[in-house]
Amino acid sequence: MRGGLRIYRLRSFKFEIEQGFFTGGRNAAAALAVDASRNGQSYNNVYRSNSEQRILFVPGESEINQQMNAAMNQILAQAAADANLDRFLTGH
Repeated sequence: MRGGLRIYRLRSFKFEIEQGFFTGGRNAAAALAVDASRNGQSYNNVYRSNSEQRILFVPGESEINQQMNAAMNQILAQAAADANLDRFLTGH
């Protein structure tokens, strides 16, 4: 990174399991804020991920970890792929 400063802040991360009469839900939501500055100017963006899955049984630890990791990976991938952020930081 040339000449720019980037700050990543995990704004929210929520995981919940809801139980219904016959089915339930497994829900994950995450938000990542990126604040960047370069030459006295700033760039800000928030990247979000939401995932809802209907389930018939309460998931095990590995399934919960998998969904939580997927939500985190989605917001990090969005930030890494932000061409406007890259252009802002590199000046191109």
